Amino acid sequence: MALIGLDKLFYAKITEDSSGDETYDTPVALAKAIQADLSVELAEATLYADNAPAEVVKEFKKGTLSLGIADIGTAAAKDLTGAEIDVNGVVISGSEDTGSPVAIGFRALKSNGRYRYF
Repeated sequence: MALIGLDKLFYAKITEDSSGDETYDTPVALAKAIQADLSVELAEATLYADNAPAEVVKEFKKGTLSLGIADIGTAAAKDLTGAEIDVNGVVISGSEDTGSPVAIGFRALKSNGRYRYF
């Protein structure tokens, strides 16, 4: 099914405790979405029984998301890139800056009029 548009682009900061449990902050609107290119790599294994595939396991291995957005705000720039915001609201960014881990969510309109959520 062809995707013909996207909107409702949000992000939420992720924190992880010492036992590896993740907590997500309240989602915040990121910006107006223009384009999203998602590439996902899966690890796949097939269990055979009685000479036929009995079970197929697919696990997420890694992925890349490239977003085109209209205008990122200063708060989102700080969260995503680790930049600092000075007293005048100017974004100050350095090559050593690192952002917080985040979850990204958006929806894409399909040609049948329904939405697919990512």
